[in-house]
Amino acid sequence: RLKANLGKWGWLLTLQKLIFDRAARFLGIHVHLVRVRPMAGQPEYPQTPPKILFKLVDPEDCLRFGDEPKLDLDRDFVNAAIERGDLMFGAFDGDSLVSYVWRTTTTAPHNDRLWVRVDPPYCYCYKSLTLPPYRGKRISPAAHLFSDVEMASRGFSHRVGFVSVANLSSISMGKYM
Repeated sequence: RLKANLGKWGWLLTLQKLIFDRAARFLGIHVHLVRVRPMAGQPEYPQTPPKILFKLVDPEDCLRFGDEPKLDLDRDFVNAAIERGDLMFGAFDGDSLVSYVWRTTTTAPHNDRLWVRVDPPYCYCYKSLTLPPYRGKRISPAAHLFSDVEMASRGFSHRVGFVSVANLSSISMGKYM
């Protein structure tokens, strides 16, 4: 289960993921990292493929994307998020949504049994995904920064993130940012 291509300390990260996955599954112990970061009004964006366009996705399009299984967007989830007033920010390659991140200024589900609540000036960043062919191209960090600018323009000063310590890709992206 250990991968040789993870670099000098990759084996340790893989072991960490394995331990936390097992603790969650067999013992019911879930360990999460909570990040609170100020949002810059004019961040320095990472270089992404030039054809990628970032934008706030209107609710009708959010519902349309709820029909695409590869995007992991359940129509019930999308309807509930829109009803709460949550916003979806997307990265597009032409008309195709290739990455997204959701933001709320109230409450949002982390899973079926746990919800996260924030109050102004904080907004909560949740439910993000980048399609496999687009991973490793800094699209997700750019989408998060793009959404930071929009949320800052609405009067929010800090982004809150909540991630399982076993979610190494999200941990890695957070360290990059």
